[in-house]
Amino acid sequence: MNRSGLNANGANKPKIKLKIKGFAKPPTLPTDFYSKTSELLLKSSRSLLKAEPITETRESLYRNVEDCCVHKHSQALYTSLQDLISEHCRTHILPSLQSFITSQNFTLSSLSSPSSASTQAPLFLSLLTQLWSSHLSSTTSLRSIYLYLDRSWSTSAYYVGQVIL
Repeated sequence: MNRSGLNANGANKPKIKLKIKGFAKPPTLPTDFYSKTSELLLKSSRSLLKAEPITETRESLYRNVEDCCVHKHSQALYTSLQDLISEHCRTHILPSLQSFITSQNFTLSSLSSPSSASTQAPLFLSLLTQLWSSHLSSTTSLRSIYLYLDRSWSTSAYYVGQVIL
């Protein structure tokens, strides 16, 4: 066959028409789609907050967030993530600060006395800096995974007037 559309005998080649048919029944989500996906996302998010390794790739987690947003589970996902971060701060960050305060008899009024301030303030600031940098690192990682949620739902919820704090 040559480029002109003729076959070896010199006759025109019959044209084949391709018909694309739609689905007889539109595809549907599994009934447990959101529960399984959110469970996986929250498990991975919890691991990231604790600076533990995650089993899924960040790309697959991002795709799961995107799928949740596309299928109108954005608000539930946002609320779950917000609760998870609040829980992490209450159960991991706050107890670290409280244990330092109780072990060192640290009070804000003790910072005013020169003798105790010189020993306690640097230790407290060092602990606070360590906790903050760890929290900042983990939330930056979470943001890269939940970026689709941030770009699609959070901004629209803000402009519509919903409280997203």
